[in-house]
Amino acid sequence: MKKLFVVFIMISFVCIYCGFFSDQAIANKSGAPPGTTDDCTKGHSGTVNSGSGNVAVDFNSGGTSYEINNTYTIDIVIGGSAATNGFSSVALDENGSNAGSINLTNAANTMITSLNGKNYVSHKDANTQITDSWQFEWVAPSLGVGPVTFYVAGNASNGGNNNSGDKIYTSNTTITGPGVGIDKIDSGINIDVFPSLFQNDIHIIGLENRESIISVYQINGVLVHKYKSEGEKEMVLVLSRLDKGVYILYINDGKHVYTDKVFKSN
Repeated sequence: MKKLFVVFIMISFVCIYCGFFSDQAIANKSGAPPGTTDDCTKGHSGTVNSGSGNVAVDFNSGGTSYEINNTYTIDIVIGGSAATNGFSSVALDENGSNAGSINLTNAANTMITSLNGKNYVSHKDANTQITDSWQFEWVAPSLGVGPVTFYVAGNASNGGNNNSGDKIYTSNTTITGPGVGIDKIDSGINIDVFPSLFQNDIHIIGLENRESIISVYQINGVLVHKYKSEGEKEMVLVLSRLDKGVYILYINDGKHVYTDKVFKSN
């Protein structure tokens, strides 16, 4: 019997970068979690968003939704007066792993760097490529990657090659768009989930020795519950307060994905 599953992805374009006074961006200074302690004022004096400029992110010429595996154009623009400008960005899923992929459309002023298993896109040379805007393509993830956050940050620099006089600007744009597929996806997770028709609880066995994010969505893409497994042999999801209906169970252990449809009877 065929089953339906739904992938729900949220892309937040969050500009929180610091450390831009070199001509090239530093990959791990995008301010992205988990575990970051970077703050823009550590690389530059002043307060974030205290200048007269701004930074804007445009998704697919004003688009507000997407489909899985599709390619979209991302434009980043820094407004205001500056000698040089720069940016750095990284797209992460809820486990802190890269989500989707980046295609460079202008290798003269953008580049991809890798650090600690993550790929970042940034300006290439702020001193020779004087610009306040950049464009690249983002390829939406394959099935079952869950929510995605796209961290982006921009610096309007005075060109002094020091940590004073530069302006850091931040913004946030959220894009949503569920994709629909056929059949259950388990992509390498050897677990048991039961019962698929439940009244109060769902049991998950087989997540021992690995941390996992477990999410429950309504069929329309609304997140209703989120859990974190710390490696327990068995987890019990208490879902007695949910209304009767169809829900999507999504499990991600950082390397593998499981998603399937479950039914609450009453």
